Amino acid sequence: MLLCTVVPFGKGCELFSSFCGFSVSTHLARTLTFTIGTRLFEVEMQRAKTLWEQRATNPELFEPVPAKLRTIERHERVYVITDNSKIGVQEGKRGRNAPKVKTLRKILQHERLKRTRNAKRTKPGPEPTEPVESVKNDGLDDDSWRDIRGLLIFREADLAQSSPRRREILERRVIGHVGTKEEWLQLVHMAFYEEGVYTAREVVVVADGGNGIWELIAELLPSTSSRRVVEILDWYHAASHLWAVGRALKGCKTPAQKQQCIPWVTTLLDNLAAGQVANVLQRLRKLKNLRGDSADTVRKCIKYFDSHRARMRYTWYRKNKMLIGSGAMESIHAWVFQPRCRLPGMRWSKAGANAILRLRCSWASGRWDEDFASAAVAAKETPRQIKAAA
Repeated sequence: MLLCTVVPFGKGCELFSSFCGFSVSTHLARTLTFTIGTRLFEVEMQRAKTLWEQRATNPELFEPVPAKLRTIERHERVYVITDNSKIGVQEGKRGRNAPKVKTLRKILQHERLKRTRNAKRTKPGPEPTEPVESVKNDGLDDDSWRDIRGLLIFREADLAQSSPRRREILERRVIGHVGTKEEWLQLVHMAFYEEGVYTAREVVVVADGGNGIWELIAELLPSTSSRRVVEILDWYHAASHLWAVGRALKGCKTPAQKQQCIPWVTTLLDNLAAGQVANVLQRLRKLKNLRGDSADTVRKCIKYFDSHRARMRYTWYRKNKMLIGSGAMESIHAWVFQPRCRLPGMRWSKAGANAILRLRCSWASGRWDEDFASAAVAAKETPRQIKAAA
């Protein structure tokens, strides 16, 4: 099953046959992988739901009083990096005999109209109608993409210097999920509790400019007298906005345009790296005679920097030896989520995506045996039975 977690089912069965000398059908491998993955996912969601309910009934479990904090072991610095990726999702039957996308959309539209009419039949007035545009995001079109919400947690002690300018993460906790905001909130809360984020002395959060991410951090992880929370806007997202402005103003297609664009952007990047966000904003606001796309790009950049100004103290972050980029999370997308879930032509159901993501995250976090043991206990089976099935 681990082979089918790491590589597609067909390739996994082929490798298994080469290693073991006998073959296993792709159908059996797929069924077993999804069954175990679904079980692990359900166990994790139930644990997350239970901990979320305890947040209201027993808040001291997650935010101990100072007297309690002095008696427990606490991490000095913990990194929390979060970002989203995309996955193709298509509910319903898929494959050779599956109905056409247009047919599925018509069926879904008809069902929605029927439910709407039945719900409002007792009310006066004409029958309600629902436009076709309202079902564009039903998950049935070829461009149906859903977010994989990703979370990466590791400690400062888990970083090892692999080269003069590079550090490697030795141990990590990875979570990936396709679902609602409420489910994601519960999963993040569970991870914070289990990884000691709530009791850490300092938590460094690195993320892009998505408002939903920072709202989640503000709700779950506010700064307290016993815990300092440092919020950092990912350096590469901030820099990309300046490069977008440079390309809009100077161009980047010809060598002459590049000679004008690169020095102009580099100067602003140097100011940004030095923590001089006010200087960058002042220079952007002084730009005159802007029209069309150029004006929109500059306006968007100014708004972005204004919103996250307090999270762009890059000189202070570097002085305190903090990571300022989300490259580690981008790497998780590149080698954990996308190589298995976003191959050409792939479409997943939500349940299937979460099952395989749960297995991939367990593998990437180095928790394979531990997760199987916990799932076995929850299912009132022995770990030996689960491992034998795997």
